[in-house]
Amino acid sequence: MNHSSTSDIESTPLLVQDAQLKVVDAVEEVPAATSSSSLSKAALVLFSIIALSAVAHFSYERAGGMTLATQLKRNTLYAPDVAICENTFVEGVTPRTAVFGCVVLSNDDLYGDNYLTDAMHTQTVCIASTGPSNGRVDITYKNMKDLGFIDDDGKSILSGINPGADVNVVLYSGRNFDGESVTVNAGTVDGALPVKQYLSGTTTNDNVYSLSVVSQAQYFFAGPQCGQDTQICTGLIENAEAVKPQSNGCALVTAQDPTAPGKEKSSSAAVRFCTTEKAAPYNAGVVVVNKDALESLGMVKHFSSMGGGEAAISFINKQGESTNLAYYTTYDATGKHHAHTGRLGIWNDKIYSLTISSSTNQLPADCGSIVRYGQH
Repeated sequence: MNHSSTSDIESTPLLVQDAQLKVVDAVEEVPAATSSSSLSKAALVLFSIIALSAVAHFSYERAGGMTLATQLKRNTLYAPDVAICENTFVEGVTPRTAVFGCVVLSNDDLYGDNYLTDAMHTQTVCIASTGPSNGRVDITYKNMKDLGFIDDDGKSILSGINPGADVNVVLYSGRNFDGESVTVNAGTVDGALPVKQYLSGTTTNDNVYSLSVVSQAQYFFAGPQCGQDTQICTGLIENAEAVKPQSNGCALVTAQDPTAPGKEKSSSAAVRFCTTEKAAPYNAGVVVVNKDALESLGMVKHFSSMGGGEAAISFINKQGESTNLAYYTTYDATGKHHAHTGRLGIWNDKIYSLTISSSTNQLPADCGSIVRYGQH
């Protein structure tokens, strides 16, 4: 697709050495959200090995590797040496490139000119070449749907692949690792799918229905956070959820005041920012979100030809001393700042930039109650 879309880890799946790789998913339905993009909601459950035969809704076996009990809990796949981390790429705030042993997947073209202005939904896959997975993870059609790369009509919307060093990605036009195939090579700009073709000359853009991630990153694993220290989640949130405590290191902003009378049962556009103590080392751990970043996330309305541009943040939810948030009426987080949270009062629709830092060492495992636009 060539346009933008937009808890700490507490458990680890059980693993049994075997000559097969099984991916087991359980899907929880989520109410539809309204937006121009059409993505799916993954709700993922950890099962014990002894219960797999009774609860498996889906199973795919592929030679090599191990038996992998997959925890698919809201778009995050875990194993001792495999992680999939949801994020939103925003220029200057979150990464577009993958660290060693990882690959970034997106439903937008990560190499196109719009990366400077658009927020892009991403999933980062990290895997070690040694360990139970044997350096390979096969992402099925069903997995792709859970991760947001298959729309409600069953069509692929994968457009961007950015592999880090020592990772190759094999793309398939078929749902079961069949049809045409082509490899996106490690550490290259080979993953611009609008210009990447299968051997027949057929485009790969919006035409990938299963894929394999293969790592040669020996004796290295980026970890369950995929080597990331800043996370952005964007979409819709029910107002009743928007007022609940946030995870350590996180702050939620919404375009509607969820505490306003009569709004308790409605939803609002929302963005959640999370950081760790290792974020932005070049800026003393302070992540800056300027006007352009807020605009790409829909929290500043697009500027018109007449020079207009209206801020849209009406409510901020931040709890705990571990998270520091400051917001500004300037475009570049300079000048006098404010830190009041909750209902914003006189600062309603006047925030054009903000900063966030934290003393936590982990990002949440998923996007919590935020439902991506178009996600079910």
